[in-house]
Amino acid sequence: MPDPRTAIIVGGGIAGLTTATPLRRLGMRVAVYERTPEIREVGAGLTLWGNAMQALQRLGLARAVQGAGMAGLGGSIRDLDGRPLATVRAILIWRPRWGRRMWAFTVRTCSVSW
Repeated sequence: MPDPRTAIIVGGGIAGLTTATPLRRLGMRVAVYERTPEIREVGAGLTLWGNAMQALQRLGLARAVQGAGMAGLGGSIRDLDGRPLATVRAILIWRPRWGRRMWAFTVRTCSVSW
């Protein structure tokens, strides 16, 4: 019979590793299974909003995530040929009512002829 305090997590990506962290802190044995032989960058980006950063703060991971990332001030969505479909611009605003920084976004779509 398996130990009831053992967690098996399938997938060593962001969700799997983030799930494993608090379970280990609770004293559980955790086994994370990943099919790729090594963990490496895949060229993908990740946007974390305020509520996600608060959750990472509670897990003790917010500083590490902030140190590895950067604040995005904008970006674009492009088609396969690199033509812009939409652009996003962001500005930092302060909301004392919420006690933290917030981002305001504007989106401009571009017409693309196929």
